[in-house]
Amino acid sequence: MVDAGISYGGYFSEIVEKASREGYTIHYYGLGSYNDQECSFVRLASQKQPAIILSAGFHGDEVAGPLTFVEHFKEIADYALQKDVGLCIYPCVNPSGFDRRTRYNAANESPNNDFLRYLLANGNLTDDLGELNEFLAFYWSSDRDLQIKLPLETRLLHEDLKRLPLSKISGIVDLHQDTFRQDVGSYAYIFNRKEEYLAIAQRVDKIVPLLRNTRISSGYNIRVDSQGSILTGDSVSNRGLLSDDAGFIYRHDGTLQDILYRLGAQYAVTVETTGETDITKAMQVNLLWVKGVIDLVAKQK
Repeated sequence: MVDAGISYGGYFSEIVEKASREGYTIHYYGLGSYNDQECSFVRLASQKQPAIILSAGFHGDEVAGPLTFVEHFKEIADYALQKDVGLCIYPCVNPSGFDRRTRYNAANESPNNDFLRYLLANGNLTDDLGELNEFLAFYWSSDRDLQIKLPLETRLLHEDLKRLPLSKISGIVDLHQDTFRQDVGSYAYIFNRKEEYLAIAQRVDKIVPLLRNTRISSGYNIRVDSQGSILTGDSVSNRGLLSDDAGFIYRHDGTLQDILYRLGAQYAVTVETTGETDITKAMQVNLLWVKGVIDLVAKQK
C-alpha cells in the first residue's frame, strides 16, 4: 500500500534497504541541516556502469516520483538488469521539501532549474531558453567564475555528478508532478527524438489522458511565503508553452536533464503527471517512461 504521507527519514531508510537488497551501492553525497534536523543525500548505483540517470523529488510537494522508486525499486532494478543497462538513481533530491511537502527546500530555494547558464549573443546569461535553441556557450551554474549562489541541493548534486562517467550516460529520466493543474493528465518535456518516444506516450495515454495541444504554464514565476507555501494568484503566469499533438513540450530550461543533454545524453525526458492524477496511476506512468528509456538505451547498445 502506498504511504503518501511518509517522512523523509522513513523514506530514506526504506529506499536504502530495498536498494541494498538488490545489490545497489549506496553513495551518501552530502548532508543537509535545516531547523536542527539533518538529512542525508543519497545516490543509488547498480553494479554495472550507469548508462541512465533516474531522478525525482526536486520539488518536495511532488511525491509521485520518489514514491515510484520506493514502491517499485525491485521492478525497476530487475528490468534494467534484464536489459543489461546500468542505473544511477537520485530518488529524492530535495529531502527538506519532501518532509514539509513544499515545492522548495526549507530555505525557500529552488534546486530545479539551476544546473547551467547559457551565454546569449547579447552577452547576457540565462537559465531558460524556452523553445529556442540559440546560444553561444553553456556553463555549469556552479562554475566559480559565474559567482552564482546556489541552493545546497544543487551544489551537492553538481559535485556528485562530476564524479560520474558523464560521457557514458545515454539517458536521463526526471520524474515530476504538476501540482498546479486541476485536471487529470500527463505530458513530458523533451528536446528531440519525438518519434522514438511516441510509443511510450501512447501507452501512457491508456492510463491517463495526454495533455495534447495544451498551454502549460505551471511553475512559471511563482512566489512562496516564509513557510514555503505557494501564494495563490501568482503561481502561474502567461508565459507557458504549448504542448504538441503527443503531449510533448520542447524547453531548454536549465534543469538536470538539460545539462545532461548538452553533455551528450541521447535521451533526456522530464515526466509530468498532474497533482489531480491518482497516485497509483501516476506511478504507472513513471514506470512506463523509466522502462521505455531503458529499452531505447538498450537498443542503442
